[in-house]
Amino acid sequence: VATGLGVWLVLAPAATGLALAVFAVVLAASRRVSAGSLTAALALVAAVLLVRGSGPLLAAASGTAALVWIRHRGNLVRLARGTEPPLWGGER
Repeated sequence: VATGLGVWLVLAPAATGLALAVFAVVLAASRRVSAGSLTAALALVAAVLLVRGSGPLLAAASGTAALVWIRHRGNLVRLARGTEPPLWGGER
């Protein structure tokens, strides 16, 4: 996710900033980095659509989001079970 962030900061900085803001809000609310990452990946698609419209960047953002969700399968299972550890503050 961090590597993708760097790439997207170059490709679409405004859309990436919006996705990063979503990441920060979700992280603060849930204390789960994986929840922030998954939500930010979807937010990137919406932000690219909003800022840049359709086209190759939207397709690339969609592919990026799909890859993030696929790679976070284990986190998704733990989030669903309520066993995903928080970044700070112990279990909720």
